[in-house]
Amino acid sequence: MDVGQHSRTDTGGSTQHLIRIALFAGFLYLINQLLLVQSYPQIEFFSAYAGDLLALPVFLPFSLDLAQRLNLVSLNTRIKTAHVLVVTLIFSVIFELILPGLDSRATADVLDCAAYLTGGLLLLSLQRSNSGCIL
Repeated sequence: MDVGQHSRTDTGGSTQHLIRIALFAGFLYLINQLLLVQSYPQIEFFSAYAGDLLALPVFLPFSLDLAQRLNLVSLNTRIKTAHVLVVTLIFSVIFELILPGLDSRATADVLDCAAYLTGGLLLLSLQRSNSGCIL
């Protein structure tokens, strides 16, 4: 195999497993936005926190896959706790500190930060249980 050619099986399927999780999380996001928020507006979790909970499980696998395809990281790189913490911090600063100052429709909420972190930690858990997960 030449240097420019990647075998997507080099990671033992871990990145592909994460991509399946990201696609499933994206599907859950759509169900939430199109069905649950509309059907159950009185349940604040659906409108305020479900999207934040799913943000890192969607973002991290696709960003890892892109970094691997661009040869920025090796094919056997896995998402680590440090990645989750850094991305949680970045999302929190952008969406909870900066954006509310720029857009009156955006609100700062510390529970959103907790939801980002929780979703990222859930992704780590699913990554570690790769062999036992149905996704």
